[in-house]
Amino acid sequence: MKVLDVFSWLPAKEISIDELKQIFIEHLNGVYGGAYKVLLEMLDSADKNILNSRAELIEEGRMLPAF
Repeated sequence: MKVLDVFSWLPAKEISIDELKQIFIEHLNGVYGGAYKVLLEMLDSADKNILNSRAELIEEGRMLPAF
């Protein structure tokens, strides 16, 4: 299974946002030993993708953190 982003339509029964957070925290602390493979990569188009995602969330009326 591949989790591409936290906005994916992945059922909560498979993995919750809290579980994703914990996996990345453990990975960053060097103690993760679970079943998922964690990769931290930045795509060349990341800036554009962030802006497009932000625009889509605004259109949907979702709350966004202030920058």
